[in-house]
Amino acid sequence: MSSQATNNNARTKFYIHCAIMFALMFIVSKLPPFGDITPLGMQVLGIFAGVVYAWCFLGFLWPSLLAMILLGCTEYCTVKESFSAGMGNDTIITLFCLFTFAAYMEESGLSRYIANWFISRKVGEGRPWMFTFLLLLATYVLSSFVSLYATIVVMWGIFYNVCETIGIEKKSSYSTLMICGIAMVSCLTSLLFPFKVFSQVVYGLVVKATGMALTIEFIPWFVYNFVLSASMTVFFLLVARFIIRPDVSLVKEAGTKYAHLRNVKMNGEEKIAFVVLVLFIVSQLIPSFMPQTIPFVALLNNLGVLGCTAIALVAIAVMRHKNGNPVGHLGNLIRKGVNWDIVIMMAATMPLSAALESEKTGILTTIVSWMTVTFSDVSPTMFLFIIVILFLVATQLFHNVVLMMIFIPMLAKLGLAYDIHPFIIGNLVYFCSQSAFLLPASSGPAAMVYGNEWVASNKAYFYNTLIILLIAAILMIVGVPLAQMLFHF
Repeated sequence: MSSQATNNNARTKFYIHCAIMFALMFIVSKLPPFGDITPLGMQVLGIFAGVVYAWCFLGFLWPSLLAMILLGCTEYCTVKESFSAGMGNDTIITLFCLFTFAAYMEESGLSRYIANWFISRKVGEGRPWMFTFLLLLATYVLSSFVSLYATIVVMWGIFYNVCETIGIEKKSSYSTLMICGIAMVSCLTSLLFPFKVFSQVVYGLVVKATGMALTIEFIPWFVYNFVLSASMTVFFLLVARFIIRPDVSLVKEAGTKYAHLRNVKMNGEEKIAFVVLVLFIVSQLIPSFMPQTIPFVALLNNLGVLGCTAIALVAIAVMRHKNGNPVGHLGNLIRKGVNWDIVIMMAATMPLSAALESEKTGILTTIVSWMTVTFSDVSPTMFLFIIVILFLVATQLFHNVVLMMIFIPMLAKLGLAYDIHPFIIGNLVYFCSQSAFLLPASSGPAAMVYGNEWVASNKAYFYNTLIILLIAAILMIVGVPLAQMLFHF
């Protein structure tokens, strides 16, 4: 097929999807109201149905902007109010700053230094599964501080070099397994620290939905997400070692090949980035351990994640190298690091979620009434099990970020009827969304995995199915009871 024909087909498919989006908006808005849903509620549902379809098949940016415009054309709010509720939200500004900060960690070279430090440890020499563990551990540590996509790109690049150095072929069992494993581990640590991008996304969605003055306590948040992410990583390694059992004979040489990196020291750029990172982490830890009556602690608490991140960005922009150049070029970092798809989509979900939950529309009231009747005899624990199962299935069929943005606010507010802390809902739904590896369209990382030339697709489907089952088991056995233990009113 010629390139012209391919372009024509792509254009035709695009316009068909656009037509379906607008048809959904129109048809749903004209349906008769039901339950407690008002005519305005049907209009909001129409916009919601259309934009969800567009997010799945057309992208995130322009459909999100369109949704805010259309919502502002209803009686719910004006266009200015719609954009103000979205773009003016502090969560959006926080995401913007965190994306930029993560880009600085990558650009400074600190992320690659950390990865190389792990894979060069002596304990990995002649021990293929220990070396494999070090690769996953490097991924785990790196993704704790930089974006999951940056981690995937960096660690895949290192893994390619490992394979080419020791002679591992593309599409082999080991290469496919590790490409899938690195992607999975990168996703799992996105909530590890309260100041991570997706931690702030979950927090913002929950607070917006419930209207509660919630604060993230560092210790329970970290403990919960560490236990889940670490156990999933370890069990993935055990499944790989004892069930999948790929040929690792060539990996025995990997540790020796990278021994020369063992004595490499940080350069000036990496040292500065390391100091900035440590100071940033300390600024987030201090309010959790020290009395709020101390003026400095009160100041840090007031600054929060947003203020501390902004100060870090100002600092790297102000500091100069000996050559007069700034430590970090903020303009370049913003262009490189900010994921505008996530930022704008998150902005659109703010007014949309508020409209879905508003008494003016009656949508949430109807959903709550239906679920209360359906699950009236269900315990809070069983309710959480049901959420995990349903969301694990749904996130394989629809884009994980879309589902997360939509359902965290709804389920968080619904969970209050069962006396369930909103953070429990938010964390569980997020971990479910990170199991979205069954299909290329399930998530961004899944698309990256299936499009990777080192991956054998048939093997990837099998390995990713095991990953999904692994995450499901750990969430059911460990995630639900641990969340109920750590998060409470």
